[in-house]
Amino acid sequence: MITQQNNIAKKYGLQNYFPILDELQYEQYLQLQQDIYHIMACKTLKLFKLTVAILSPDSEQIFLKVWKLFEYSHHWSKLSNSISHIESFIMSDCLRLGMVILFILYRLLDTNCFKPIELAKLQS
Repeated sequence: MITQQNNIAKKYGLQNYFPILDELQYEQYLQLQQDIYHIMACKTLKLFKLTVAILSPDSEQIFLKVWKLFEYSHHWSKLSNSISHIESFIMSDCLRLGMVILFILYRLLDTNCFKPIELAKLQS
């Protein structure tokens, strides 16, 4: 029986044993389950904060002007000031920000937008 299983497994490239991660125990008080919605919202928010941190003060003002003039979907409510009110964004705001930020940065970015120290770090 075991040799027959091994032969079939070899023939079709299958495994005869359970992966080691299947043996892990879930500890509900130590581990939090996350879904892709929460993960993407958190990652988008972190990316935005890091992006704003490397912008020069003048570029932040230009970013806000482009932000205010950006053509949003008429189904969306207007997002508040993304730099000063970022901590009050809810997950849906973060995901909307993730959809539009690349277009806003495309209109804004050039080499003069970054702080000189941060630009040197990016170049190296």
